[in-house]
Amino acid sequence: MREFQIALAKGDVPRALAYMADDIVCDVIGHKRTKGKDAYFAAFADALKTNKAKELVIENIITHGSTGAVNGCLTTANGTVHAFYDIYIFSGASAKAKIKEVKEYDIEIEHL
Repeated sequence: MREFQIALAKGDVPRALAYMADDIVCDVIGHKRTKGKDAYFAAFADALKTNKAKELVIENIITHGSTGAVNGCLTTANGTVHAFYDIYIFSGASAKAKIKEVKEYDIEIEHL
């Protein structure tokens, strides 16, 4: 989860793709729901290109079996700060299991 978050923050699409199942479902609560790698990156392509992270702070990573969660704050290059909490469902419990579902809560905040 840590490496996936870092890849997204850097806008490193090929690296992020390596962690995702082909049929990944991503639900950004209150915004968008996508199914599949292509749909995910089509929906977030502009954000990944223009809002690369200036700083990523991961506060907690919790795993149990095929489920995990990560929370933290991301400051974009334009200074916008987002607090996030992501819940992951993996294709299995091994360290090499692919992410098959993400529920993301993302809140823009004024400062850390």
